[in-house]
Amino acid sequence: MDFQIILDGQYKNGKKVGKWNFFRKNYNDIEKIGGGQYDEGGDEIKINQWVELNEELKDDSRVTYKGEYHNGKKIGNWDVLYYGKKIGGGVYDKRGNGCKIGNWIELIEGSNDIPKVTFSGEYQNGIKVGRWDIFNFNNRMQIIV
Repeated sequence: MDFQIILDGQYKNGKKVGKWNFFRKNYNDIEKIGGGQYDEGGDEIKINQWVELNEELKDDSRVTYKGEYHNGKKIGNWDVLYYGKKIGGGVYDKRGNGCKIGNWIELIEGSNDIPKVTFSGEYQNGIKVGRWDIFNFNNRMQIIV
């Protein structure tokens, strides 16, 4: 790995508060790749717009997720980005219960070398329903029902 991920923000009583930024440092170059806002109450509740790193690949800043939080829950449109280009995403329920709804394009979980495989299908109340298609890096499709 030729780069470092740097998190920049403030703590209050050991909890993240206020604005946080994520940077990628590659030798002498530093690039902002994400970040967002925590509430000031010290409960580490995410609010407003965020650009997040992939949780499974914290050391790899190529894939980010962009969307909005309300009281710590994802709401509305969320995009999956690869080097800033949209490669997937979908919509979370606006009631703030964290449920995915409608059509989504997602990265395969646990993938070590991304974004080689994506899933495309529909959610109803946070549950995958119906046909889901799998696309590999060469846009070849496999149907999963």
